[in-house]
Amino acid sequence: MEIEYIIIDDKRFGIIQEKKFKDITYVYLANLEDPTDQLIRKYTETNNEDLVALETDSEFDFALQLFNE
Repeated sequence: MEIEYIIIDDKRFGIIQEKKFKDITYVYLANLEDPTDQLIRKYTETNNEDLVALETDSEFDFALQLFNE
């Protein structure tokens, strides 16, 4: 099985899951070398190829809730 991944801070993060809410797609990522190192990012509104950090703690909490549903 091949895992799609991206490089963040010189680390390979596998794309585990994506969830769309309205016009935003949130992406759940796990470090392929250390699965305990996990991130949630989102695609930019202008480009669905660029992932950016979430803006606030409340946005992170909301995105985490989406993945737990």
